[in-house]
Amino acid sequence: MPKGRGKNNTLSTQTTDASFVRVLSSGNYNKVLHLVKAGADVNQSVLSGSAPLHLTCQMGHVDCTRLLIKYKADIDKPRTDDGATPLLIACYNGHVNCARSERGRRQSEDR
Repeated sequence: MPKGRGKNNTLSTQTTDASFVRVLSSGNYNKVLHLVKAGADVNQSVLSGSAPLHLTCQMGHVDCTRLLIKYKADIDKPRTDDGATPLLIACYNGHVNCARSERGRRQSEDR
């Protein structure tokens, strides 16, 4: 069994946290996709109460933001330390395209 894999051939939480944070911060779409397909939880808190979507919105990684949304990341999930949502973080950091990605998801859910 490859290192870092659990019983169900998914990435272990410990491995996923460190790897996911590093990859999310870099904005490497293909690596984020690989980790998500390998079972990384797109809604888990990975760093100081932030979920993956918080990190991609903070860094302005639009493609990774769209990918996480596609895999059902919770666009309304508040950070545990200050209650900020991914949309608020994107707007605060001037990442309009990340905010638009979330808005598009919300509009498609309303239909």
